[in-house]
Amino acid sequence: SGRQTLWHFIKISGANKDPRPRLLRRLPDCPADFVKTTSVLINTYNYGLFVAEAVDSVLAQSLAPTEIIVVDDGSTDDTRAVLAAKFGGNPAVKVIHQRNAGQLAAFVTGFENATGDIILMLDADDTYAPEHLANVVRAFEAHPEVDFVFTAHRQFGEANAVLQRSPQDQHQGFSLIGTFARMLLVGSATSTLAMRRPLVLTLLPILRSVVPQWRIRADDSLVMGASLAGSQKYFLAEPTVNYRV
Repeated sequence: SGRQTLWHFIKISGANKDPRPRLLRRLPDCPADFVKTTSVLINTYNYGLFVAEAVDSVLAQSLAPTEIIVVDDGSTDDTRAVLAAKFGGNPAVKVIHQRNAGQLAAFVTGFENATGDIILMLDADDTYAPEHLANVVRAFEAHPEVDFVFTAHRQFGEANAVLQRSPQDQHQGFSLIGTFARMLLVGSATSTLAMRRPLVLTLLPILRSVVPQWRIRADDSLVMGASLAGSQKYFLAEPTVNYRV
């Protein structure tokens, strides 16, 4: 169950000399000028039909990312050929192929290879609006105490709706107690999420250990893990992610 997995998450985080679980310690604030580089991680599994559109949407950002990392989680369709044909000669796009291990495993691989101060995530069947990266970076710069930013998103495909946590941008503060006591999820779909590098490095050993429990719905592990790490979160109300349903 979700609660059993959450307790597993917390239990593993305490395997060190500090009596407090690793995820329950306060993260340090970052200086306002900390945002210098950005990484966008795209995970894909048998999305050869959509993955090029996802990558193109990142390349079309008004603020260019420092790097784009595509992790192919053992696709058996034409994903490898599509990526090689369209982006094989593009130095801004790094493609990593691995054996199929699930969505969270793909993001762990991406985190291990990312170099950005800010790390954003995108599912291969979703896309970014051109201003997404600029808006996210601006939020981090305006709020140096914030470790985790998520945005509203616009559904397309079989549905057409905008999903917002609030009609206005909103500082979410800490959510550790709500997550610990009530499994509160302060976040949204994977493609809307962005984290500072220190938060990613804090979570990475724990994420590696829970990969078998989280083959899908990686967003839940990232959202809950960030809360348990003592992160402060910020919500952007503009729907700059296009979410396929």
